[in-house]
Amino acid sequence: MSERDYRRSTFHGFKPYVAGKPIEEVERELGLSIPIAKLASNENPLGPSPKAIAAIQEILPRLHLYPHDDSWYYRQAVARHHGVAFEEVFGAAGSVEVIELCAHVFLEAGDQVVTSEKTFAIYTLATMKAGADLVRVPCRDRYWYDLEAIRARITPRTKLIFLANPNNPTGTWFSRDAFDAFMESIPEDILVVYDEAYCHYITRDDLPDAWAWLQKGRDVLILRTFSKSHGLAGLRLGYAVGPARIVSGLIQGRTAFNLSSLAQAAGVAALEDTEFVERSRRFNAGEMAWMGEALQDLPVTVPPSQTNFYLVDTDRDAQVLFGELQKRGVIVRPMGGYQMPHAIRVNMGLRAENERFVEALGALLR
Repeated sequence: MSERDYRRSTFHGFKPYVAGKPIEEVERELGLSIPIAKLASNENPLGPSPKAIAAIQEILPRLHLYPHDDSWYYRQAVARHHGVAFEEVFGAAGSVEVIELCAHVFLEAGDQVVTSEKTFAIYTLATMKAGADLVRVPCRDRYWYDLEAIRARITPRTKLIFLANPNNPTGTWFSRDAFDAFMESIPEDILVVYDEAYCHYITRDDLPDAWAWLQKGRDVLILRTFSKSHGLAGLRLGYAVGPARIVSGLIQGRTAFNLSSLAQAAGVAALEDTEFVERSRRFNAGEMAWMGEALQDLPVTVPPSQTNFYLVDTDRDAQVLFGELQKRGVIVRPMGGYQMPHAIRVNMGLRAENERFVEALGALLR
């Protein structure tokens, strides 16, 4: 029997992305019959956008038909929402698809990608799969993007820079002034992928306006997702807005029919559901304030966050905490894969779920 490994060589050097554990898997593995609070994947505890649900129900009788391959109505809705041209919008199966396509379409062996050390893992995995060289720049003060240090690592081979703001998994951010200085200092022929998945949860007024740099004609690709504030993580839906020639490249590299009919219809409706997004924002702000105060009573380090989650750094093995919390019916995310072996990430759930987490964590740490 053949033992040939058919993978490209670039697939030999890394492990695939590890997602947060589903509720059903924890129930099956541990035999739990108690309610389980999943606080691991930064999902919206309020559920999906009601307008999106109604749009999905309307499209169900037509599932025997293929979706629009170019996502025309969805892209038009996004273009109207942001006041940009149709050709500047790419409809994606979540922002992850855009990140993967950026690597697949734009990178070659010898190209260089620069990003932060403790940031979204897909940036690293996509770059490695493309066979490009990756530079991961250490954080400032453990948890913060260091844009000056990222600028210092740019070389003539740098083709793409991934920036997450606010950042996952730390929850921290960089300011408008810092970003503007960064953009003014870097070569204009570098593609800056600006991932603002958590933009609807921001409560400060000093974060960057990446859209202004796009309007100036810079090569900025802005990523948005419906998985967070719109509550549509299970549909896999997002988009990118950028220069038409860059969007054209993404379209060229995508899979045919990359967005289902359900996702396209839900996206058009969810864009109009500003009431639900505002309710999600208000709810999240309240729970973040409550949990931030509650965590002050525990022996942990918690950097400030402009997202729907906190990074909780402890003096314990995060993998052990992860396992013990599961036994108590709480799923969080251990951060060992992000070079933070004592940290866990916890997103906001309903108040009762958040209380269970704080109580369980406190008992374990004591």
